[in-house]
Amino acid sequence: MLKKHNEFFKSLMRLNDLLFISLAWWLAYALRFYTNLFGKPESYVFRHYVIAWLLVLPVWATVFELLEYYRPRRLSTYRREIVDLMKCSLLALLIFLAMLFLIREIVLSRVVVVLFWFCTLIFLNFSHIALREGLRFLRYRGFNLRHSVVVGTGAQARQLLQKLKAYRHLGYNIVGVFLVDETKREPGENDFNAIHELDALLMLVRSGKVDGIFITLPLDQSSYLHEIQQWFGDEPIDLHFVPDLGNLATLRGNVEAFSRYGIVPRMLVGATERDLPVSLFGMDLPTPLFMCPIGVIGLCSQDFHGDIAVAKASAQSAVPMVASTLTQDRMEDVTPHAGDTPGLFQLYTPTDKELTASFLRRAEQAGYKGVVVTLDTWILGWRPRDLNTGNFPQLRAYCLENYFTDEVSCSG
Repeated sequence: MLKKHNEFFKSLMRLNDLLFISLAWWLAYALRFYTNLFGKPESYVFRHYVIAWLLVLPVWATVFELLEYYRPRRLSTYRREIVDLMKCSLLALLIFLAMLFLIREIVLSRVVVVLFWFCTLIFLNFSHIALREGLRFLRYRGFNLRHSVVVGTGAQARQLLQKLKAYRHLGYNIVGVFLVDETKREPGENDFNAIHELDALLMLVRSGKVDGIFITLPLDQSSYLHEIQQWFGDEPIDLHFVPDLGNLATLRGNVEAFSRYGIVPRMLVGATERDLPVSLFGMDLPTPLFMCPIGVIGLCSQDFHGDIAVAKASAQSAVPMVASTLTQDRMEDVTPHAGDTPGLFQLYTPTDKELTASFLRRAEQAGYKGVVVTLDTWILGWRPRDLNTGNFPQLRAYCLENYFTDEVSCSG
């Protein structure tokens, strides 16, 4: 069912694009040779433009197909689609120009080619936006839906259903929910359109009435994922794994708590002159601002010297930086780039007291004016986002230069 819908809309998009590409070509031709907008028209051979038009259509269609421009875009943004369109159109244009270079017999006006390319971008962008908005309208009205099943645990399934209900324009219709552990069904979860037996789930999938399956599992039960995949074998159906929506509760709570504080303007206080300088820890600073320490920021620049880049920014802005323990460059190599702007050293306190003393001694000798001690990272926290992506640069020996160049650390 989903494949038929996809093929229908792909065919519709291809036809739409070929029509507007043709319109853009002949509009550019007419603007050049039937108006004086771009100067007096030069002589031309109409047959050459017909042949070029017949070349344009397969080139653009092939490039769009090879770059998968017509893939489903329910979750894509307009910006992403516009960027993809520009990439595809630019590549198609380069191929077309290469063909013209090889076929010397065809002579075209450069103005026509340039106008055609810009008109193509404009026409296709507006037509795609109109088509997508039309599809969204249909989904709100209950048409063009993707019929899906949710497989997972009750709490995660409920949160996913709430999200899909809030974003109706995505067009997902949940036809059933299969809980992997029926014994842990919570009160109030009987309002699901529940599928209680695995055989019933497989029968529904094999009937062709389901387009996709959402798998919602907490992180500690992700081992079920391989088993669930085996249930469906080679069935032609899309599987979407939804990360645990209950994670990051602490972060979400902090954000919600912070959002309750507003900035209250002070009226009639006569603040005609601003006085921002502050004195802190024996330092006279132009503003009460600091650049906070960000671990592994050394990787956030193309040359892998992000810490030095921050130090240079500190020198230019006169805003003190707080250098992290986890730098890609030695602490001694970072602080000289800050110039006359004072800097602080952020310390992840090691369990080895001698290593702690060594870090502090090196920071003082390097010219740091103070130490910022991090107290809540004796062990690394459970960070689902990092675990899901396998993101832990230290395993690849990144941002550990302070440890690798420390005599106490290396002697242990």
